[in-house]
Amino acid sequence: MSEDTTIRSGIQYVQGVFKQISLLLQTADQQLGELDFHKAYGNICIEDTGVKVGEPEKWLPNALFRFYGSDESPRVLLFVSVLLDDRYAEYKPMSECLLTAGAFVHKGDGWSDKDWKCWWARWHGFHDPRYDDGRVTCSESKDWPEQDEDAKVIERLFTVGRPLPDLRSAEDLKSFLAPLLDQIAAYRSAA
Repeated sequence: MSEDTTIRSGIQYVQGVFKQISLLLQTADQQLGELDFHKAYGNICIEDTGVKVGEPEKWLPNALFRFYGSDESPRVLLFVSVLLDDRYAEYKPMSECLLTAGAFVHKGDGWSDKDWKCWWARWHGFHDPRYDDGRVTCSESKDWPEQDEDAKVIERLFTVGRPLPDLRSAEDLKSFLAPLLDQIAAYRSAA
């Protein structure tokens, strides 16, 4: 096999992975839509990429994501994301790409388009402790060591993560999201 074929095969493989992730995110759109969560960021699913010849590390995304809001729960901002890489070495090592999801609870009445940031889709990677076994973790911003701009708007944060290869069907995705949605429902009913 020639080097060109090997490189081309690798690129085609990556394109196939991206197609599968696209289907996963579209399935999340559908499943969360059935629960009255709407896409909060249009049809965008990547950020932090680049086109400069001197920044090849940004040619591929490090995360693919979707954000969701709900008229019934305006204080809740959901996300589903796939962490492909830790480009900036910001969180503990990942042995595999992760499917993650989470919910930010706003301190005020609800989220505006200017309150949140796309990089928040990578928050599970930053969570300490971080569990990549499907356990939901929760943190309150008042307990964060840095009280920055994010802590001014986020009251509480829930995240969950699993290795991406563990999820193989729409039913697996539904099962993955269920504990997070249960935690959010319990929090809302207690608040």
